[in-house]
Amino acid sequence: MSKDKIIILILAFGILAALVAVVVVLRGGKDNAPQKTMYETSGQPVSVRDFTVNREPIPDKVSYLLADTGEYGIFYNGKTEEFQVSLQAQPVATVRKAAEQALLLELGITQEQACKLKIYVSGPISVDERFDGQLNVGLSFCKGSITL
Repeated sequence: MSKDKIIILILAFGILAALVAVVVVLRGGKDNAPQKTMYETSGQPVSVRDFTVNREPIPDKVSYLLADTGEYGIFYNGKTEEFQVSLQAQPVATVRKAAEQALLLELGITQEQACKLKIYVSGPISVDERFDGQLNVGLSFCKGSITL
């Protein structure tokens, strides 16, 4: 990867981080947002920002599309109580980090809390040959994740 591309990626990530901070301030932070109880893989409750507020469920009435940027999609499956993150563009490592930040912001949780939730991260094989429809690469900051 050329030096110019690396600089552009670093600048883009910095801009994304600044936008995330602005959104948090505009939303009034986690404390002012309605909360929803989710459950860790261990069965313990976790309080997250209620992502169902001002959002219509998809036709099954229990699932929600949280983000669809063209580079990634974030979906909540209400039947399995699992978040699904689809990485849809290259470079997948950078796209995964952006999707992770968006999910953390949407839920108002820490990386540590996110690692305890059911979150499936993958993408189409057309984007990366490591994706086969079954492989969960996980969140990059969680134990057991696959380096992209």
